Amino acid sequence: MITQNLKKQHCWYKSSSISEKVDTSNVVKKINKINVAPSINKATYLVSVDIDSVPTIREHRIFDSIVLTGSIALDIALTVTKELVGRENLKTFSFSNVVFLKPIVVSSNLINFKVTFEELDFVNQDKSYRIQMFEQNEEGYFDDVMYSSIDIQFLKTDPVEIDESFVGNAIDSTNEELVASDFYSEFWSGKFSIGKPFHIFDKVWRNDGVIAVGLCRPKDFITRTNAYGLDPESLIAYLIGLLFKSALPRDQIHDLSLENKIFIGAGYDFGMFLDSLLQEELYAVAEIKKFEESNLQYNGDLTMVSPSGRIVCKMTNIAFHAISKTEMPQGAIPKEKDVTKEYSASRLNGHPFLGEKYSKIKDLVVATEIERDTYPLIGDHLTFNYALLPAIGYINLASQAIRKVNPKYKFTKLENLEITQPLMLHKGDRYELRSSISKSSPNDYSYGIYAYSCKKNILNKEWSLSCKGDFTDAKQISDEKSVFSKDSLSTFEKQYDTKEFFKLFWGDNFFLGDSYHFVQTVWRKPYEVVGVIKHFEKYKEKTGITDLSGGFLQVYMSLPLAMAVVPDDYLDKVQRAEATCIAKSAERFIIYDDNGLDQYNELWAHGVLVNKDKLDDNWVTDFKFYNERGDLVAKIDGAKFHIMKKEALEILKESMDQTEIKTPDKKIEVLPFLKKEIGEILGISVEQLTDDINLGGLMDSIMTLKLRSKIEKNLAILLPLNNFANIKSINELAYEITTRSNGLLE
Repeated sequence: MITQNLKKQHCWYKSSSISEKVDTSNVVKKINKINVAPSINKATYLVSVDIDSVPTIREHRIFDSIVLTGSIALDIALTVTKELVGRENLKTFSFSNVVFLKPIVVSSNLINFKVTFEELDFVNQDKSYRIQMFEQNEEGYFDDVMYSSIDIQFLKTDPVEIDESFVGNAIDSTNEELVASDFYSEFWSGKFSIGKPFHIFDKVWRNDGVIAVGLCRPKDFITRTNAYGLDPESLIAYLIGLLFKSALPRDQIHDLSLENKIFIGAGYDFGMFLDSLLQEELYAVAEIKKFEESNLQYNGDLTMVSPSGRIVCKMTNIAFHAISKTEMPQGAIPKEKDVTKEYSASRLNGHPFLGEKYSKIKDLVVATEIERDTYPLIGDHLTFNYALLPAIGYINLASQAIRKVNPKYKFTKLENLEITQPLMLHKGDRYELRSSISKSSPNDYSYGIYAYSCKKNILNKEWSLSCKGDFTDAKQISDEKSVFSKDSLSTFEKQYDTKEFFKLFWGDNFFLGDSYHFVQTVWRKPYEVVGVIKHFEKYKEKTGITDLSGGFLQVYMSLPLAMAVVPDDYLDKVQRAEATCIAKSAERFIIYDDNGLDQYNELWAHGVLVNKDKLDDNWVTDFKFYNERGDLVAKIDGAKFHIMKKEALEILKESMDQTEIKTPDKKIEVLPFLKKEIGEILGISVEQLTDDINLGGLMDSIMTLKLRSKIEKNLAILLPLNNFANIKSINELAYEITTRSNGLLE
């Protein structure tokens, strides 16, 4: 048992203070505790709104043009939030900061939107989310001209009881009573008209310019209409909100109409849903609170109350303002489509715009917390006693994120794997990583794993890329006629059992513990290696990786064989230089048998050194994998290992362990500072350094890490390691730093 009571914040990834006992005796239990429920922080949907999919769209007309109704934005916002957060049966929540920035005139049967979802980070508040919609322009781009922005917050508030006389007193303050047909004819016809699909009120009482009270039967309305396939709560809220217009002065509405002006809703500050709106009867009370004559805008509140006097919803600071016909774009009304039986049936398979669950997601960001003890593979992956998150950990996080929205996804190919920045994990601390996922097709996803810098006084609080790659879920067909014969083992010069192999090749500067020990027997000759795995039954429990397909995990766990393809004198040279090797990248992993590799009794891995004629700071190995019959079942192309010196790891660790840096001196000029520090590192004078000199040709990896450390300590800017690979000159580096400082440095 290990007890950790220190408060730490480490560079690169966000960690919180922990005071708990970490029990590593039960691996599966630990994994379920930490990593079973990653949460979605961000997502992007690409949504097409067919105007004939919901009858309310064509029945919402301003100046004889179809204008998209705000109920669509409310519905999409609530549906997306429920879908991503997993609160399908949500009853208590709030809409806040509801803004409709521009009316969208419908001139075609299909309108395309980008919908963004983001979790808001507010301290001491319930979970909040922001959903925004952007219309696609004529060139096919989403030019970030926003249509709507809506915040949603989950509430734990109990229903509020009020005086049973509330509704009665409100009705008593009115002096006019309208039946439904008169209400909609007078306030919602003519230059701003809504059709029968919007009609929810049975009766309206009003006091001109002061208050309006409406009676509706939401449950009956939903029974008759099925909410047109939309979220019933958001639709009811929108339809009831239309009552507010009837509280406005009748004469002013009439006079503005003669000037080709109308009142339209612009949003509201807060809408608190304290109970379901699907009541047998519901009263709504709309009260005007303020009028701004300069822009002809009315503001007020609307309260929805059950007959027993219980508030079920309250909207505050609703805004209706005047708009003229000249301010409205005009559009010809698209021809109405024939709604075929096939089309009607397709609507039954999901949401009218969002389709089946998660099907319209283009991008998402998933947050996951891990510890050094989350997987045995982390604590068993040590270089100079520093635990590094292994590549399989990143891959598992990315796979978890994809399966959050595509539970059946099982990739057969991973390409362009690259670890851009190694991550060290301290025992006892918990870290937050974010998996950024982008879908290019139903079968193809790209991912990036990001870590956070949260040091005190650091100027650039940002997530930096640690690992990336591309997944494919489609049957892979090999164009190779490769087979493997056990008879070829007679040509290999050396043979090792499991303990001998890992002690000899993975026991010094880079240690791989028991959770990596799957290869039972290893055969070796110059530039080649063969290993065999025979027992698969405990590999998931042993590694702690439970979400990946067995085939991929077994293939990955053969990578330690790569150490045996390089000559002994090369390995001795690395060890004498106090250096070690870390996995850097791989061109591709391919699983040809999409039924998985568990069905086989044996898996044979054959590795070959690719760059034997040019061994420098990297070596590259290709692997092919065969079953017991000798059939090719998987392969790895271009697995690259990189030599890293102990000094480099110590510089990284020093940066991690430093939880606070001194307040930066904002008077420091960045360009002269860089020239001075680079000159000292290179041992040359400042005069020899021109602004456009190529840094890549002058500095090795150790020098780069030293410069990064100096920038961090003196300028309070933490640059991701992968950024240095793209920076060519001192000028470019200075620009990168000043940009990240948000203008605080020059």
